[in-house]
Parts: sequence; structure tokens; C-alpha cells
Amino acid sequence: MDAKVTRVALPGHYAISMTKDAFHTYYITAVAEGGRTTDAIHTDATVVKAWEKFRLINGGPTDPFSIITDTGHFLTAVNGGGAHANAITTAATSVGDWELFNFRPQSGAGYTPHFAIQTPRGNYLTAVGHGGHNSGDTIHSDATVASDWEMFDFLKIGDPGTNATYSFQGMLGSGGSGGFLNATDGGRRNDRAALTAQLGPGYALAFTLIRQNDGTYAFKTSSGYYVTANAGGLASAGYRTDTPQVNNWEKFTIIPNETDCTSHIRTYSGTYLSLVSGHAPDPPWIIDNVADVTQATHWKLWVMAFFA
Repeated sequence: MDAKVTRVALPGHYAISMTKDAFHTYYITAVAEGGRTTDAIHTDATVVKAWEKFRLINGGPTDPFSIITDTGHFLTAVNGGGAHANAITTAATSVGDWELFNFRPQSGAGYTPHFAIQTPRGNYLTAVGHGGHNSGDTIHSDATVASDWEMFDFLKIGDPGTNATYSFQGMLGSGGSGGFLNATDGGRRNDRAALTAQLGPGYALAFTLIRQNDGTYAFKTSSGYYVTANAGGLASAGYRTDTPQVNNWEKFTIIPNETDCTSHIRTYSGTYLSLVSGHAPDPPWIIDNVADVTQATHWKLWVMAFFA
């Protein structure tokens, strides 16, 4: 670790997830919020509570990350990695070499990229069975290549910071997914298909949040252009993604909900960016604005890049 690097906690919390299949997503649990040398990590949580929330400490794009619980305990790769049993402990209260991890972007389905978590010795963390375990060897640290069981995703909770890139997953009232915010062709569109709700190539799902001086955020697409809520966000006015600078209609307020680890997205006019039922030939869910926050879509923010 370079002593000259100023390492600080990134804003907000993160949950670290594993997707086993379309019906099973699990989260890493620091048992008792840390302080353990055995039975330290479980991988069977299906909702995020206190034990599934972590802060990340980092000194910039080229610096490794430290993962800390809210009780001030750091995740440690025992012996720097290469372990099959008791591979991760949570008893450390300061950062040494074994508490440093690199997050390596990986290709994969859905809101790519996923991340492989690399230990100081160059091994990768493995979620045994893609997660779902609360005893035994839940996590190994001896993988030398990143395959399916080494793929993790980071869910942002609370303050999204600035200059991080996310994919936005719209959650339905039933708890299921209604699709991902998709800037068709990566942006630079001004037609009714400029902003949709569906899976697609990673560049179409990538939005870099840029905090403005007034606390709002601009959504920068992968093309470098910004998302505009036409008419400031009036219902049925639609969206475009071909604006080269940030004015009022490009400003959105992110309203985090720590309880369900989602956020509302409020437009300049006070409406909320939401999924609404589509009608043929539209897809089942389309992007529009609703005035009633109780009817507004809750969005999960999945990290695609920690730094712009």
C-alpha cells in the first residue's frame, strides 16, 4: 500500500451480491457485522440488512479497496489469499496488506461488467455454489482465474457520490424487475426510443452520475451526452439523450431509501422517472414520469465503474 495515497471512504454503503440464476440473488453477510476469525462470512442473505452493508475505502482509480463493516472491522484475505477454509476473517480493525482487494471488471450477462475480487496474492474470491450458504466454506480465496463463481456485483446504497457509473434496475411493486434504464445506442437519440426499459449491451445501460453544485445529478450516457427530461419531466413528454451540456432539464434529484436499498429519481418539474405499462407496439414497460411518489418506481443502482 502506497503511504502517499490518501484513502477515504466512498460515499454511502454497498452490498456485494452473487446472482445464481434468474430467481436467486444472494448477498454477502459479515456475521455479527464483523469481529470474527471463524464463521465470518455467509452467502445466503436474500435481502440487505445491517450485516450486508459495507463501506469501501479507496485512494483513487489505481488504488485497491478495503471493505469495512459499520462496526469498523475489515475483511481480511487470510495469508493474502490462496485459502480454501476460513479464507476471509473480519477481526481486523486497521488496514494492512491482507485487507487490500482489487475489483477487476468482468464480462457477463445483464448489467455488465461484473467484478472479480482479487486478493493481495493475485487469487480471486469464490462464492461457493454461487452463494446460498450459511455454514462451512462459503468463500474460498484460491481461484487463479475468474469464472462464474468469482463474479460479484456491487449494489449502491444511499449517497451515490459523483463520477461513478451505474446501471439502473427498475423494481416493480411485486418485487420483481421491470427492466434496466437503457439509452438506446448509448445516447445521442431524440426519438421516443431514446430511453427505454430493457436489457442491452453494457454501454447502453451505463450512466455516469455527475453531481451538480445544487446537489442534483446529471445522467451522462456512454456517448458523452446527457439525459434530458423533455418539458422538465411532464407526463408523456418523453426523454432524449442528445444534449451536450447540463441545463435545468438535465438535472435530477436522487432520493435514496436505505430501507429497501433503492432510490427514487425526481425530475426538475417534481415528477418521478418511472416504469409505466406499455401498449403495443411498445414493450411491456416504458419510461415515463409520474407525479405521485407512492406510484413511482424504485431504482436499484448497480455499480459499473467506481470512477469515471
